[in-house]
Amino acid sequence: MSILQPFFLGFLALALIPLILYLIFRLRKHEVAWGATYILRLTINQKKRQNLWKQIVVLSLRTIMLALLALAFARPFLAQGRGGGQEYPRGPQRLHRIVLVDNSQSMLASAGSRTRLDDARAALTGLVAGLRAGDVCGVAPLAPAKPGEPIAALDVPCPSTPDAASAIAARIAVSAEPIDLAAAVRAALASFRDVAAPQRQLIVISDYCRADHPAIDGYDVLGEQLRALGVRTAGLNLGLHDASNLAIESVGSGSELFLPGQLTNLYVDIVNFGDARSPQAKAQILVDGKPFADQVVALPPGGRKRLVFPVALEAGRRRIEVKVDPDALPGDNDVVSFVEARPEVNVLIVTPFDPKAEGFGREGEFLRRALESAAETPSRMKTQVLGANNFIPQDLAGRDVVILCGVPEVPAEIAAGLEQLVRRGGGLLVACGPAVVPAKLNASLKGLLPAELDEPARGEIDPERYTNIQASDIPILLLREFEESQAGDLGAARVYNHIRVKPAPAAGEDDALSATLASASASVRSARPLLSLVTGGPLLLERQVGKGVTLLWTTSLGGSWTSLPVHHAYLPLLVRVVNYAAGFSGHPRNLAPNDAFIADVTDTTGALSVTTPDTRLVSAGVVASAGRRFVRFEDTAAPGVYELQDSAGHVLAPFWVARPMHESDIRGLEPAQVRRLEQALDLRLASDVPGLRAALWRPGDGREFTAWFVLLALALVALDALLTWSWFR
Repeated sequence: MSILQPFFLGFLALALIPLILYLIFRLRKHEVAWGATYILRLTINQKKRQNLWKQIVVLSLRTIMLALLALAFARPFLAQGRGGGQEYPRGPQRLHRIVLVDNSQSMLASAGSRTRLDDARAALTGLVAGLRAGDVCGVAPLAPAKPGEPIAALDVPCPSTPDAASAIAARIAVSAEPIDLAAAVRAALASFRDVAAPQRQLIVISDYCRADHPAIDGYDVLGEQLRALGVRTAGLNLGLHDASNLAIESVGSGSELFLPGQLTNLYVDIVNFGDARSPQAKAQILVDGKPFADQVVALPPGGRKRLVFPVALEAGRRRIEVKVDPDALPGDNDVVSFVEARPEVNVLIVTPFDPKAEGFGREGEFLRRALESAAETPSRMKTQVLGANNFIPQDLAGRDVVILCGVPEVPAEIAAGLEQLVRRGGGLLVACGPAVVPAKLNASLKGLLPAELDEPARGEIDPERYTNIQASDIPILLLREFEESQAGDLGAARVYNHIRVKPAPAAGEDDALSATLASASASVRSARPLLSLVTGGPLLLERQVGKGVTLLWTTSLGGSWTSLPVHHAYLPLLVRVVNYAAGFSGHPRNLAPNDAFIADVTDTTGALSVTTPDTRLVSAGVVASAGRRFVRFEDTAAPGVYELQDSAGHVLAPFWVARPMHESDIRGLEPAQVRRLEQALDLRLASDVPGLRAALWRPGDGREFTAWFVLLALALVALDALLTWSWFR
């Protein structure tokens, strides 16, 4: 037992006042001997002996009562040892406690049958249930419910029963957003400033993943403010440092459009976001719910691997699902991708008219033969070849892809139709060749070309002078297979000539000139190279225009400038490029969180709704545009499968919202990062609840007994009054 105000112990001497008064009153008595009082004196003495013990009892009660009051003012308390007992340490004064709880997706990682969030709620229950009357408590999640929302704290009544504390802990809901520790601490600081309390505690319950704290140095300012307010800061680290987590990072082929029957590589990227090596796990592909293929994978901590699955799909909409055996965080072991195997792709080829050309000089001949042979395959390409002199705007109707194969220029009305086609989601492939006039093509396609054409690299063709295609680091998955020599050995093809592209305007050029160049053509800055030449120039460039894409092939698609048409890679490459260009006509079915989902519902009547991954049924509004009706659905924060349904419950269009990979990384902070975090926030970090109790302890923490001493003194006053009235009336 310790004393907080030892000065008041001196008032214990006041407890002698009843004894002193008693003795004073006894000294004032004078006895006078009188013979007639002999018998009376015997009677009085006998009665006095009977009342003496009653007087001693009352005198003792009054003495103890005054002693208790003096001790109450001295504020006795029982000091609590570091980490001792089942209660969280606190001083004897009023306490303001704020608890920040990690509610991000990574807290769903499990160890056995319990998740990190279960352990966080259990610890929160103990922190809330241990508060007393007069204390102040707030509980706040570390991750907001939606992007941009402020972090809102839950008010906690003090004291709270264990059941009430459990109910408060259960209100901590998982969010799809990452945590924002800095914002949560700033909210806690504002609360501390608003409440006058001698004791302040800030407790952060989290798994302390390294992905959540990219800039620990930025916490220094917050730490200084916490120290200025006298806040005791502690943390409970629920991270599993011996866990592995295989997560499916991405699934795709580079396009949501598949050509029916065409074997296409499906790429599955798997990462181990844990601190331990993963056991062998099976990665399995299911097409429309039926097992298709599987591979076994095992990765070291932080390791990643790309699995390749060749897939041939039947025509129609298809659901591709990839699963990995469950591990510490099962939520990222299942990814869905919705794709379409379109029964037919409509391709228009426009070639220059040259009646004298023959053999390799006939620019469109190899392209015609290649696509005609592709039309005989299950890919079902519907192709039409037109001479440039016979090409009219009406020929663009219903086309998925238009290929300009060495066309010297494009009339204005044709260029306007091409731009409209691309902006609505079509594909345009512009191939160069001997007949191309760069200045005329730049002028006619200035709003479409990925880059402004310059002059040919060589004036004449020399069979001994050529460059090759650099088949490496291809940015789109649909062409990634050509990095391997067994896919036709694209790098072996010779390129004898190509048209250079003009560089982007340099920084600091005249503003008027820069504006003119930007409006006159698409610069390289707005383009992305898909294939390059060994000499460094671009071979295939792309540029997004509206919904669609324009591709620029800087050499010929025929045999006039390159030997590619006589290589095995020619036909597969051509099919892949057409596949890629045609893949922008539909609305995306695989989205990132908070991206809008759009579906054409022109042929549908009645009310429409969307089922969400969290089992909600949300009404879907319909908007009209250009004579058609569309649904635009924006409530896509939760990851998972959504389904657009009609009034009868029929699924019109499913779509998938990807999970953020940020929360899959459950690797804990490095030891140096832990030390830096503790230093920045003056944080005492514990790995379990007893350690958290020890981290919150400071000298002077314990249980005060002032109230008990006052209550006991009042009870003695009542008892004294009762005995006095009963014995001495």
